[in-house]
Amino acid sequence: MNIPENKPVIAFIDQMTPRALKLKLLALYEHKSICPGIIWQINSFDQPGVELGKKLADSLTKSLFTQKYDPHVDASTRSLMEKIRSC
Repeated sequence: MNIPENKPVIAFIDQMTPRALKLKLLALYEHKSICPGIIWQINSFDQPGVELGKKLADSLTKSLFTQKYDPHVDASTRSLMEKIRSC
């Protein structure tokens, strides 16, 4: 499916498929995140927690490929990473 830039995703879904449902749910979640931020004049995508999450995700992604764990990663996260690796 080709979606032109700056067009709402929901407007371009012709039939209900699992992929179309996924796109609709994603668009709904984006709107749920963006609208309160606009009302309260907060940039929902430029928060310190979001930046920290990006850094943590980047280090975990690198660990997935190098198979070297950060010593600060807890056992639960390591277990999930092992499951991802085994796929």
